Amino acid sequence: MRVKIREEEDRFLAYFIDSRRMVGVNENGANILDAFFNQNKSVEMITKEQSKKHSISPPQANEDLKEFLGQIQKEIFPGGFNIVEQESLNSPLGVELNLTISCNLRCKHCFQASYAETFISGEQVIDIVDILASNDVFEVSIIGGEPFLHPNLFDILKRCEKHEMAMNLVTNGTFLDEKTIDKLANINRLVLIVSLDGLKETHDYIRGAGVFDKVDTALRGLIDKNATVEIIHTLNSVNLPKYKQIIDYCEELDLPCNFSLF
Repeated sequence: MRVKIREEEDRFLAYFIDSRRMVGVNENGANILDAFFNQNKSVEMITKEQSKKHSISPPQANEDLKEFLGQIQKEIFPGGFNIVEQESLNSPLGVELNLTISCNLRCKHCFQASYAETFISGEQVIDIVDILASNDVFEVSIIGGEPFLHPNLFDILKRCEKHEMAMNLVTNGTFLDEKTIDKLANINRLVLIVSLDGLKETHDYIRGAGVFDKVDTALRGLIDKNATVEIIHTLNSVNLPKYKQIIDYCEELDLPCNFSLF
């Protein structure tokens, strides 16, 4: 497991990329986490360093270290979501990148006034990603429109991967053919967030005829390739009475289900 650490005015923020959890620590805690998780130093090695640095006995340093790492373990693998205090930070913890307003669907609840084929250039997005990485932004959510319509999407994902950024990619799922799924499954720290607004009749009514079957096939293909995938279910007046159906569907596929309220 890797941890990315950045300094704020009064503390250090340690972001565990793979579990997507963050803890606040002091400078010494930051050094310990960097040594243990990034430099692969053993508990014994860090104990010796801490004992010498703080002029305490090795047994006391070892006890303190194990207590600290045990608490960190609880923080990064909690039973639920961790809560980040609202405060003024040097830079955002995460950002959304809206690559395009272009979309191949016309969902009934969509608020977009235009679906023009307008894209931020791939070069510009990559420059933005580089700037975000240099300012220790931990997460990037890629949205649209439909991001898979952007001609340089995989170049952008690869750039985020190079910077060890956690990525969310929000999609309607209609472009996830077998070849695309194979490519996505090989990108580290990427979560596919796929829109699903109901079972076949409901989803097709909201998003268009035949869309549910495409999404269902894509989800099962992603699962088969061990890609990390979640469902986003947009609640509206049409599907609200049927929300339990989507919970049952997600339980069947063993997928997390997120709800968005319009």
